[in-house]
Amino acid sequence: MEAPGAALKEYFKQSANNVTLGSEIAIPILHYGDFFADMVANIVIHSPTTSLTRGTKSFTPTDVTLYRHCDYPGEQIFDEVRFEVSSNPIDSCYSEAYVIHRQLHVPTDKIIAWNRCRDQEDPFTGVAPVLDANSTTTPVTAPGVRQLPDLEAEPQGPGSRFVTFRLTQMQNLYHQIINPAAQTDDAKDLMFSTPQISTFDLYISNMFVPPEVHGIFIDRVVFTLICVQRRQTHT
Repeated sequence: MEAPGAALKEYFKQSANNVTLGSEIAIPILHYGDFFADMVANIVIHSPTTSLTRGTKSFTPTDVTLYRHCDYPGEQIFDEVRFEVSSNPIDSCYSEAYVIHRQLHVPTDKIIAWNRCRDQEDPFTGVAPVLDANSTTTPVTAPGVRQLPDLEAEPQGPGSRFVTFRLTQMQNLYHQIINPAAQTDDAKDLMFSTPQISTFDLYISNMFVPPEVHGIFIDRVVFTLICVQRRQTHT
């Protein structure tokens, strides 16, 4: 038996087609229940394709790292979220609202779930064995000899030592260390494709309440529960 004053929730899904980055998305929300409890957007973005030419050799994306994942893409994908009724603005928030909510309101034991919902990668702790020099292909370091010259008899503070290192091949550390470790060259005709959004679904949690509870909200509360966030910008 349902307890007096209990509320029921039911999710409905509204989809948007032909969504692109930088465009404005308007989704009409059907009024199934008495109130909107929460809304969740499910967005699927395809990986961008890359191509480049270095000198006379063509590269494929698997040859070199061309791009990396940004931090918290789910918090940055919306510049502004507005809620309007009959073209009248009721509420709005910006991308920084998600950052403030994460830093101030998401507890430590919930941060991993928050990160997964926002497509933020979490690090994994692990160990690795000692590398075998015979099977290691990259990175490659140039062999060198370290010479420790005599220091002048000057007073030194506790825990302070000055040791000069010198490579016998050349004094140019850039050519002796950087180049063998990772060859460098000019990358020409670097092309990035615009990521395509394949799925954009808005899940709405509709709340159903008993008639007496609905009457209390309408008669006494009305629109006083509307959240208004003030935003100050500097130019």
